[in-house]
Amino acid sequence: MERQRGFTLIELFLTIGLIAMVGGLLLFRAKPMLDRYRFDHGIAKLNRELLYSKHLSEVAHADVDFTIERVKGGLICIRNTDEPLKIPHTFKTKISIPHLQLVDKEQITICYTSSGYVLGDTQFSVKYGEDKFDYELSTREKKIKQLQ
Repeated sequence: MERQRGFTLIELFLTIGLIAMVGGLLLFRAKPMLDRYRFDHGIAKLNRELLYSKHLSEVAHADVDFTIERVKGGLICIRNTDEPLKIPHTFKTKISIPHLQLVDKEQITICYTSSGYVLGDTQFSVKYGEDKFDYELSTREKKIKQLQ
């Protein structure tokens, strides 16, 4: 009589337990990397939206207001203009940037004029956890720089 080869129930439980322990350690170690990714992704998205608003104001020769509001779980940005521009999904549309928070302010409004000047709050900070990014919007430069 031949004996069938296979795994016992104890061997299966030990294997599953070891895999679960290694997976838990990896998740614990990956949290700082995940937090840094969320912060970098949020900053990149906010940079794109700010630059897009500036370019819209220059190209369309219109004043564009960009409002950033702190809500639970992140930021909500809304772009407005009083010109009759017909660009779908651009104006009066909520843009969600999860995980980031404004520092010391509930809401800021930045007005880009058609000549490229910035009116309103020109310096503000956003953060996620311990990471913080300071913005300074310049009227002469087309870039956003990080303050020291």
